[in-house]
Amino acid sequence: MNNPILLSIVIPVYNVELYIERCLLSCLNQDLSISQYEIILIDDGSPDSSIDKISKWLDRKNITLLTQPNSGLSVARNNGLLHAKGKYVWFVDSDDWILENCLQEIAGYMVAGIDIITFCAADFINDKFYRRFEYITGVNKKIEGRDLLKRGTCQHCVPFSIYRKRFLEQNHLFFLPNIFHEDTEFSPRAYYLANHVFCINKVFYYVYHNPNSITRTFNPKKSFDLLIVSHSLSIFMLDVTPEYKSCFNNLISLSINAAINGIVTAKSEISRFIVDLTARGLYRNMLNAGRLRYKIEGLLLYLCPALLICLYKHYSSLRRIIK
Repeated sequence: MNNPILLSIVIPVYNVELYIERCLLSCLNQDLSISQYEIILIDDGSPDSSIDKISKWLDRKNITLLTQPNSGLSVARNNGLLHAKGKYVWFVDSDDWILENCLQEIAGYMVAGIDIITFCAADFINDKFYRRFEYITGVNKKIEGRDLLKRGTCQHCVPFSIYRKRFLEQNHLFFLPNIFHEDTEFSPRAYYLANHVFCINKVFYYVYHNPNSITRTFNPKKSFDLLIVSHSLSIFMLDVTPEYKSCFNNLISLSINAAINGIVTAKSEISRFIVDLTARGLYRNMLNAGRLRYKIEGLLLYLCPALLICLYKHYSSLRRIIK
């Protein structure tokens, strides 16, 4: 009798020829039987040599390569989830890597009732350790996802967690396509719906930051996409119990803050941004947020959004002068 597949590691691949080998090897150098986990690579129409770099490993029994026209990270993840055979799914970014020989330990937490397994991560910039992400509370124990959301200690970076596949499917938890900040939209929904999350105070995931990466440079679309994220969460929270609405209003307000901070550097897009921001009626979420700052900003957004943008612009200029 074949062992059931416990884990599916889903890795979207796009323009990562410099990093994909490290990522894949970290997933292969594991202490779990290859019959118990699979690696699903999704070639998202990558124009570089990413797939060629890993071609010698593609005949491994536990590796599957899917191809799709370039559609973005969200679509690639959704495609991987659709094909996943594992009880749990780990979405790993292809320029990052995971701790070698960690899957046996992680598998020990894959018990009945655990919807999300979450853990610490470490940041690397140019291959040098930068910082560690970790929990302040709720470590090494099982906790309700909503409680983590309320404490503000849930992980919003999707690769820092492993998800029970059936939990995702039953709750229609998929990634919103064609946007930046897909994790910001996905994670609050997942944690709110998770009955049990197990938090592990150990680093299992390593994040690589390339200072020259295109995703690190400003793109006006990022600000507009944060409005899409905020709007999506505002719709989701219509079914959220009153006790947790403030959590979502705070998250939405934080996303709007980030969107405004970004757009002030793109003068030609500000007018269009104000129209979009106003049309979505997100000032209501800011007025009902838990922080006084968000309430004031929500009032300004309702009365005179251009003034709010102007204040952010001058604040950003002042910070640059001080630095």
